[in-house]
Amino acid sequence: ARHKFTGNALDPGAYLAVHLVRRYWLARRSIENEEEEEELDKLYPYLKVLPTYDDLSTYHPLLWPDDLRESLLGVYQAKGTHDQGSKRHKMKKTTSVQIIEGFRSMILSEYTSFSNHYKKKHQTRNLVYDDHDNKSLYPSHFETIISMEEYFAMRINVLSRNFGILLSSSTSPLNQSQDNYIFQHGELQYYKDQAGLDIRDAIRSMVPILDMWDHHASSNTEWFYDHSIESFVAKASYNDKTASSLTGYDVFNSYGTHSDSYLFAKFGFVNGDGSEWTESSLAVFHQMADVGVGERHFMYNIAPDSQFEYLATYLSFDYGYPQCIHHPSNTINQNTDDISDLSMEKLERTWLFKRMKLFHLQKFANIRKYWVIQLPPRDPDALPKKVSVDIGEEAIIPRFHSRTLTSSTINAHIKNVLFVCRLIALHEDDFDGKAYELLKTGKTLSDSRSKKQVDSELLFLPKDSDDLEYRALVALERLCMIALSFQPKRIEQNISILSREDDVKFRSNEWNAAHVRLGEMQTLDLILNYAHSGKIQMYKNIKEGSLNLEPRKKAARLKKLEIRNEVCPPDSRLWDNFSSILD
Repeated sequence: ARHKFTGNALDPGAYLAVHLVRRYWLARRSIENEEEEEELDKLYPYLKVLPTYDDLSTYHPLLWPDDLRESLLGVYQAKGTHDQGSKRHKMKKTTSVQIIEGFRSMILSEYTSFSNHYKKKHQTRNLVYDDHDNKSLYPSHFETIISMEEYFAMRINVLSRNFGILLSSSTSPLNQSQDNYIFQHGELQYYKDQAGLDIRDAIRSMVPILDMWDHHASSNTEWFYDHSIESFVAKASYNDKTASSLTGYDVFNSYGTHSDSYLFAKFGFVNGDGSEWTESSLAVFHQMADVGVGERHFMYNIAPDSQFEYLATYLSFDYGYPQCIHHPSNTINQNTDDISDLSMEKLERTWLFKRMKLFHLQKFANIRKYWVIQLPPRDPDALPKKVSVDIGEEAIIPRFHSRTLTSSTINAHIKNVLFVCRLIALHEDDFDGKAYELLKTGKTLSDSRSKKQVDSELLFLPKDSDDLEYRALVALERLCMIALSFQPKRIEQNISILSREDDVKFRSNEWNAAHVRLGEMQTLDLILNYAHSGKIQMYKNIKEGSLNLEPRKKAARLKKLEIRNEVCPPDSRLWDNFSSILD
């Protein structure tokens, strides 16, 4: 089975979820048939205690009804989001909502893929079923064997509880003997050919007891899979931070390095003490193919041609241009004093320049790291509470501190986003007047590309002049402001909720959502203020650097720094016929 729209392989966790549902119902059938106790599946007691769909619906955001999700996290699905024929719109999705929607879409796609795959096998076999019992024996009736609710519930359990085993290590039994059954019968290659799964990479596993331990970034345990005894091994962690400070605490495991937004979307909770990363998306006008779920193989199927219209909104402020950039025929027909001295050749060149910017912007459109800002924990020294003693007694309001988040740290974490902002704000006069050629050739200057950048299709614009950096920071500031506007509550309201002024219960849906919102908004607010301070400094540098210019050149330079508040009118000719844009 593969995802219908992309053809990508399903994550191994999808197969594990189906297997566990099947094991559960076979065990239930054995009980109903009053079979001998020794015949009962030994996994059944474990499966029986896993949260059901109804259990998960009370707290896990993947199963929240739309009205609850919208009230606590923001608009879930902007109308017309996936309608390519709709008018341009803002996505109006907070970061947490984007990730939640990604997980939901992945699970639904998996279920549909299983169903369609088995229907196809049924048609190939040309089988005819006469009774319900026979139907249940064949996977062509997948949806009658496993309901959507059953699959969603078990898939969420697998998402939030599974542990990975790396089978490509030198100690793995798969690498120790070629006489193994799976080698003799080509089973490994079969999985790879038919399902796109390379089991040597990793497999998902459920580990009773180990999966009951709570998560914290400062865990007091560590675990690994010992191939020699074919078992998971867990032991106390003895790093400098936790060796003595967590003695006497409940057992905590680490689920990995995640942001609060991701942690909540996948696992259904946050710790709320600032121990996790934060993240916020600046993709406010378009849907990225990379949904940020962190699971292998799943991406939205988005054709590049369908994105240009939405991406054009990022360019609709025409940074650095006193007038909006129109199609040459429109501009000439206006016959205004402002454009009377511009030649048709100049107008056509500027119009093409904007189209080339849009072309290059699409190259970045689906790569998450160029649109999402991730910042380190607000309190990296936070330790978990003694759950059995004082959980929830103290109201904690995490905040960023200059001692842990310096300017150099911020610069490192917004570097990728600034590549995009520079492209959005690029003017023809930048790079000593060579910006047009940069876009046309698709190559950066010889010293501008980091050695770590490996994608030759992307145009990485380094810091050039104070003028370009000023406009780029203005673009960054504006994107942060738009993203903040998607949030259903203000920062002060979230702080009030978490201060227990509104009598919100610890670890309730409202409490979890408030912490997620606060982390995203604090990230945006910090970057917004950083961009604002940066643009003021750039403007100061520009004014000082213009003192010795002749009045006309000085006025022309400062004119390019004027920022319009309203978007320029959309023109479909900007994104039409892109196949010939670089001819």
